[in-house]
Amino acid sequence: MEVALKYYELDYELEDGKKWYNGYIFGNQLVYNPWSLINFINKNASGPYWINTSDNSLIKQLLAKNDKKVFQELELIFKGEVIWETISENIIFDDLNNINTIWSLMLFSGYLTY
Repeated sequence: MEVALKYYELDYELEDGKKWYNGYIFGNQLVYNPWSLINFINKNASGPYWINTSDNSLIKQLLAKNDKKVFQELELIFKGEVIWETISENIIFDDLNNINTIWSLMLFSGYLTY
């Protein structure tokens, strides 16, 4: 983000951009929301550009099918605790019937991090 803001002579907006658009961690790298960052630079104004950019129906469907264990683990996450779940990097359509797929979808959608 710093390089992009400097290139477009918006480096004075760095702190505002960090507050609005950070949140993804891949390995040890902090990655900013690319859609929001592009809009932030294009419009030279911060805002919730990520709203309505995705459909969470798969996650909703899996939550509706899940048992108490998933909700108990989500409750732990909301309290700041750590849970351990297996993540599948290669989800296929048939996997959507597996209730454990919820953790992979939530991670890849940006709701969870590791």
